[in-house]
Amino acid sequence: MISVPDSGERYYLLPMLDMWTDVFESAGKRTTGTNAQVLTLVGPGWQGRLPAEATLIHSPTAVGWIIGRTQTNGKADYDAVHRFQAGLTATPLSQWGTSYRPPTGQINPDWDMKTPPTDQVERLSPAAYFSLFAELMKLNPPHVNDYPIVDQMRRMGIEPGKSFVFDQASPEVQRALTQAGPAALKKIKAQFLKAGTAHEGWRTNFTAIGTYGADYLTRAGVAFAGLGANTIEDAVYPTAITDADGKPFSSDNRYVLHFNKGEIPPVRGFWSLTMYNEKQAFAANPINRYAIEDRDKLSFNPDGSLDVYIQRESPGKEKESNWLPAPTSGPFTMNLRLYWPKADVLDGSWQPPGVKQM
Repeated sequence: MISVPDSGERYYLLPMLDMWTDVFESAGKRTTGTNAQVLTLVGPGWQGRLPAEATLIHSPTAVGWIIGRTQTNGKADYDAVHRFQAGLTATPLSQWGTSYRPPTGQINPDWDMKTPPTDQVERLSPAAYFSLFAELMKLNPPHVNDYPIVDQMRRMGIEPGKSFVFDQASPEVQRALTQAGPAALKKIKAQFLKAGTAHEGWRTNFTAIGTYGADYLTRAGVAFAGLGANTIEDAVYPTAITDADGKPFSSDNRYVLHFNKGEIPPVRGFWSLTMYNEKQAFAANPINRYAIEDRDKLSFNPDGSLDVYIQRESPGKEKESNWLPAPTSGPFTMNLRLYWPKADVLDGSWQPPGVKQM
């Protein structure tokens, strides 16, 4: 039972994802509104009775997660945001109506909490990887439209609901699964750089994101570069891979992103531009700014246009309000986030302008 307080018309988003990273529900201002509500999340095959005020939501898998997002309008707004977030509660159905207090969270001491998850996955042996995959499928069955790949996996001895012992597979299967990892990882990493439609250095996904169907390569590429992506109705994520001339970004250069008055990202929620270093992580910088967003005190030009300065050194005090610091060295990429995008984003009639070197 997920209790959501009245947000007072504040934009928020509670996308729910299954174990295959598909969004199966997205509560919030766009869909369910901003009044107080009670959402009941149940696993596959659940049957029972619910309180009258509850909305039933079926998860396709037994394991999943929710990524809550709440709009804030700067530091002065944090207390109000925290009050709303403090009102978000999750309670077992069996404890609904009681003074339930969740148990203290615990971390398995055997888990590696220092090595990035992507590195841990890459280090798994074929035996460990496919055995774990089979165990996870016991509680998290494939989707109905996965039947072609499920049938092919069954021929190799990997079957939903059953364990898989790598050493008991035929030599041909062992060899194929051993070769599959490096080949697949190469394709997955490349997918991030070519996904979606290209426009002046930006790449934007409008299909196979948030819900992927049987497009496994796109799903893996999104999981590698931006795990937990929303559907396009909730958010669109143009990614700047190169500048407007097709050259990779370098911290040695200075850039400007110029929005004409009519080019400001058209959204009903909010927009932001985030900086990432070559490892797709935040880039440390002297003003601790990792994103520029529409709720910042941006300085617009007299004609209503907007310039965002992208460089590692300050562009000067008079321009620092519009400064997105680049990493101290090396290449980088940037990601626009357009929450609750308007129709001209979704139909492609609006595109972000190219980032130009100064």
